[in-house]
Amino acid sequence: MNGDPNNRDSLTEAVAQGHINSSQVNSRQIGNRQTVEPHNTTYWHNGQPVFGDTITLSINDPGLIRGATLYTTMRVHYSLDHPATQWTAHQNRLRNAVHQLKFTEPNWDHIRAGAEYIQSHYPVVRIVVFPNGTEWITGRSLPPDLARKQAEGITVWVAPPDYQRSLPQYKSSSYLAPWLAARKGRDRHCEETVLTNDDGHWLETATGNLWGYGDGQWWLPPLFDDHLGDRQTGQRLPGTGQQILIQLLENSGQTVTPRPWTPDWVSTLEAIAYSNSVIGLIPIRQGLDADDTMIWQNSNSTPANELLKLWQRAIALPVHS
Repeated sequence: MNGDPNNRDSLTEAVAQGHINSSQVNSRQIGNRQTVEPHNTTYWHNGQPVFGDTITLSINDPGLIRGATLYTTMRVHYSLDHPATQWTAHQNRLRNAVHQLKFTEPNWDHIRAGAEYIQSHYPVVRIVVFPNGTEWITGRSLPPDLARKQAEGITVWVAPPDYQRSLPQYKSSSYLAPWLAARKGRDRHCEETVLTNDDGHWLETATGNLWGYGDGQWWLPPLFDDHLGDRQTGQRLPGTGQQILIQLLENSGQTVTPRPWTPDWVSTLEAIAYSNSVIGLIPIRQGLDADDTMIWQNSNSTPANELLKLWQRAIALPVHS
């Protein structure tokens, strides 16, 4: 089925019509193949596949010396055109950023061909576009401990506001701040890091979108607003994986509402989780501040577990009770 990911009902319709079926799942598609041998490493660059783990770039390439590239990362479910893969949404994310930032238009046929090639080797595909329009497409395995994290939940480090992303409304490779924040979080034995603004509002994680459950419903940080700026907004980048979850919740009659995530309000939440298009959803068990003091702890594991199961059933992944 060639579902349109921008149609909010496409995933639900695919489930209802029987296009998504657990019998379709093979080991590569659900990520049972966790590793790729180094000698099999392959990627796609400038219209053709390349074997190896090195790339040749000009020393003057702004993508190399300035981190001036755009990218999107997707988990391929069954095929690029499967509704859960969100191919059109990922392509539109790149296309809109290319136009708004006045990058040279890439060859979209090359990008599609490269993505098809890489997804035949890897369950996760990352597409990068350079300012001159050149594409670079790589693949990787799913996180080897994904099932454990989804079952047990994780601890997050809530970083101070020093680690905010630049041009947060775009998916760019200027990721030094969240990369450093994530590294500092790992030094504290935390498996993810929450980014905050100058007022201490929770914005997003270093790699995904935040979800909070309280007062009988799910809450999201609001989207970045160019006019209001960070002081009035929260989450920096709309997630393609997040859109699947919003669609599933709304089609099951549940409410999802954006609002600023102030520290005092966060402390009242029963459950918190984070999502992206690769991992789906991972519950957060507890949060530590910059002084390693616990500032939030899960009091109700049911909402995040139910949301995870809703996602797993919709894309025909095994559901663990």
